[in-house]
Amino acid sequence: MHVVLTGLDGYVASPGDTVAVDVGGSVMRRYTVAGAHAGALEIVAMLTGLGPATPWLQSLVPGATVRGQGPERPVTAPVGARGVLVVGDETAIGTALSVARSVAAQGARVPVRAVIRSSSPLPQACALLESNGCPHTTVASPDAVHDGDVAAAVAEWGADGAAVVVVGEQSTNHPVRTAALALGIARDRVATRTFWRPDRAGLE
Repeated sequence: MHVVLTGLDGYVASPGDTVAVDVGGSVMRRYTVAGAHAGALEIVAMLTGLGPATPWLQSLVPGATVRGQGPERPVTAPVGARGVLVVGDETAIGTALSVARSVAAQGARVPVRAVIRSSSPLPQACALLESNGCPHTTVASPDAVHDGDVAAAVAEWGADGAAVVVVGEQSTNHPVRTAALALGIARDRVATRTFWRPDRAGLE
């Protein structure tokens, strides 16, 4: 679900910012600012039908008041990369969008590729990414191993030119980060954002 929020009470959003949104009952959920322009920000959310954000998302109508806090530490692609690989679960869709837009705004012709772990085909999310500077988007199994994706990025862009952005659940982020470092990508070119852990409720 693609949501545009306006009237931000003085907050000037930047793509890659992380904001915590009150989804009802003082329950907060984090989202990446996928885009920002003219006093508005965009977020991308998955309607899973399971989480506490689902009723809130389904209730949104133009003019609704949304409360939250932030920004927190942004998730951004390292400067100077020859290519960026974004890997994560559905929470990485907004991040991939923000990375692609940020790279384009810098005027750099840097390819951005996304691998999204999901049990759904995500045609709308893929179309959104592909029309906003991330033309190579792959949907993988939720339990997929991504050593091959990272190795392909290094083979094409070099260990010194590849950047990896890993977003999602903690235990699935770790092996991707480990693979990137083992293949020679510098630590400052591997950005990680843990949005949730199965043993915790609320904000991480």
